[in-house]
Amino acid sequence: MITGITGGFGCGKSTVLALFQEYGATVFSADRFCHEIYEEKNPMLLKKISGYFGNDAVDSNGNINRKLIAQRVFSCPADMDFLNSVLAVPLKEKILSAISDAANSDYLYAIEIPLLFEEHYETMLDKTITVAAPDEARIRFLAQRGFDAAEMKKRDACQMPLSEKIKLADYVIINGSDEEFLKEQFLNIWKDLTR
Repeated sequence: MITGITGGFGCGKSTVLALFQEYGATVFSADRFCHEIYEEKNPMLLKKISGYFGNDAVDSNGNINRKLIAQRVFSCPADMDFLNSVLAVPLKEKILSAISDAANSDYLYAIEIPLLFEEHYETMLDKTITVAAPDEARIRFLAQRGFDAAEMKKRDACQMPLSEKIKLADYVIINGSDEEFLKEQFLNIWKDLTR
């Protein structure tokens, strides 16, 4: 069985994924897959990225400046479209491979995919969870990671509204400031998935 986790920027998707791992599930993350794609330093990918975003986007060792690219793509829809087109095939291959591994196993898997519903991965998953949080809680959490409310709004504009993700999910976790309440919600889902 494989469960997909999605939600808005700063809602706590990674926290929920970590709970799945803590309780024994095998976990994957689309964000981690993107980092792996960058770390592979595929010459064709590097050429496309530096050709589009400029020489500052890739250093002499082939390391991609993820901060610079994030600033660009979350400020400009055309830049986001370009990056998605470049990463689409290798990222989809990694996600589909993870889903295939889960389908051939008796273990519980969880995968975090920010664009889960936008890319229609729900059709390949057994269950879906949307992690939501009030804006004030998200702003507090993101401030600890060096992001502000303006960045949150930019990233929200690039995704399906959180209210729609909530409607489409099999389960919803509300992440406020109470870690115990978050864990309690997770455990109710865990029990349902493992019974």
